[in-house]
Amino acid sequence: MMALWRRYDPTMNPQDLMIHFGLPLVFLGVMFGGEAFVIPAGWLAYQGYIPLPLVILASALGSFVANQAAFQVGYHQGATILQKRPGWQRQVDRLSGWVYRHGTGLAMGTRFLVGFRTLLAFSFGMARYSPRKFAVADYLGALLWAALMSVLGFAFGDGVETALNNMKGYEMLLLIAIAVICAALWLKRTARSHQFAK
Repeated sequence: MMALWRRYDPTMNPQDLMIHFGLPLVFLGVMFGGEAFVIPAGWLAYQGYIPLPLVILASALGSFVANQAAFQVGYHQGATILQKRPGWQRQVDRLSGWVYRHGTGLAMGTRFLVGFRTLLAFSFGMARYSPRKFAVADYLGALLWAALMSVLGFAFGDGVETALNNMKGYEMLLLIAIAVICAALWLKRTARSHQFAK
């Protein structure tokens, strides 16, 4: 992290920032924001700032790390957390039923279930699912999900570029709008987590 910070120069333009810090930002963004960061990263790959295979890899790793953290918390501290957050119990019981019925296939598909992915990974841990099996299925699912979302952003790159060319002079407004949308998605996700806790 310090090595990255040493490469930072306040005079860098946005293109240089993406070239130097794009992959760590994609990794961290995907850990906390999911597809809200992967699709724009695919567009950055279309622009030539980051190679598409590296966007897919960074996105897959970010998503994998987030899911594995939720799984490990459920596996080791699940019962303690449910005592502090009894509102989660009903949801975890329902998701645990999915775990027992669908196992590996569901482990691969957790991130495709928007709104459930973190709690579902937590439920896999609570169900004492095999950590090794979950890790393998989860990483394969992360690669598939990251590839689909990144390619989606890449495929829409031409359309986005045309739209941006028509918006010359409004780039700052566009950046502000994107930041507001990302913040709203994050707040919605946080609010949903607090809802479970009630």
